[in-house]
Amino acid sequence: MAQGNAINTQLNGETGTGQYVGDTSPTISSPTLTTPDLGTPSAGDLTNCTNIPASAFTGLVDVSNGGTGADLSTTGGTSHVLQQSSTGAVITVGQISASDLGDGTTGTGAIVLENSPTLVTPVLGTPSSGTLTNCIGLPISTGVSGLGTNVATFLGTPTSANLAAAVTDETGTGALVFGTSPTIANATLTSPNIGAASGTSLSVTGTLSANGKNTIVRVSRQIFTTSGTYTAPAGLEYAIVEVVGAGGGSGGTPVTGGSQSSQSGGGGGGAYSQSLLDSATIGASQSVTIGSGGSGGAAGANPGAGGSASSFGVLVTANGGQGGAAGAASSGAARVGVSAGAGGTVGTGQIAIKGEDGKPGMKSANAGEFITSSGGGTVFAPTNSVGTASATTGIAGAANTGQGASGLSTSFSAGNLAGVNGADGIVIVTEFLSQ
Repeated sequence: MAQGNAINTQLNGETGTGQYVGDTSPTISSPTLTTPDLGTPSAGDLTNCTNIPASAFTGLVDVSNGGTGADLSTTGGTSHVLQQSSTGAVITVGQISASDLGDGTTGTGAIVLENSPTLVTPVLGTPSSGTLTNCIGLPISTGVSGLGTNVATFLGTPTSANLAAAVTDETGTGALVFGTSPTIANATLTSPNIGAASGTSLSVTGTLSANGKNTIVRVSRQIFTTSGTYTAPAGLEYAIVEVVGAGGGSGGTPVTGGSQSSQSGGGGGGAYSQSLLDSATIGASQSVTIGSGGSGGAAGANPGAGGSASSFGVLVTANGGQGGAAGAASSGAARVGVSAGAGGTVGTGQIAIKGEDGKPGMKSANAGEFITSSGGGTVFAPTNSVGTASATTGIAGAANTGQGASGLSTSFSAGNLAGVNGADGIVIVTEFLSQ
């Protein structure tokens, strides 16, 4: 029988050295076997072996021999673990529960894994970091720190009052204002830049001020043709007060003979006064007096009466015009008639103008042609002139203009005539209002 070494020398493609190995119960020392099929060895020491798949294990390995004493083939998947109640006890396979965990656990319920857990009312303490992008239900009043005073209250109940309580550098009071159709009460704007405003109207309730002065938003006028009381309206800032005295009446004319004529004098015009008065000067009210036009002289050689003064309290006054002289029956060539009344003298006011004097009448050189005496004019009415006529009964002053009455003119063989009245005066108050 050939020896193992002798056999080796006869082989081609062998690996390793030493004795020839038979296939039954050989003893092999440190061989390198490439994917051998070991079958079922009766014994072996795998201390230095690696990469042994768990699926290759069968049977049970006692704890005393370094095993688990558990059948690993019954783990049932990742939900099962190896369990040992105490050191040296049998290791079992099963699902772990909270009661199986050691000291240091907190809370109740299911064991939490790291991916997408659902925690029910946990107390997180103070995390070192975290992203709350998808979190909801965070209470503002207790869950957020670092807010200013009253900010949490405003976030919970966003009213104008809560906003005002939350901010610290506001000005003014009231409700929050937005850009469209706001109602703002008693606002004070310091150096605002309003820009280019648009629209066709500005509606203001109350008083609009600019540069410390109330702005005029409305102008009205009160006209007095009879005596009474002026009452200042709300929002009056100042007023232009105009006063005109009454006009004088013209004189009467007597009976004339067959070759006689007569011309009476016209009345003088009332004076005019004007003042610009502020509301403080005017006060709550002022007494208004309207001058009465002078009466015409009675029929016959009687003079006309003068007009009386008009006034706005004692602040503005205007005197009335004087009455015209009575006519006299006379004959002969051309002549100047009797005197007309003088215009009202200057009254009181920032502007004060004397009334216009009446103009005397005359008889021309032409037979039967006369120039009648004119009544004096005023700011509101021109000279009251009849012109050339053979006879006229005169023209009264235009109503409430302070105009003097024109004189009368009679021709031959005329009856006596009464003069006509001058016009009453007037008071006009033009008001400039801030509301």
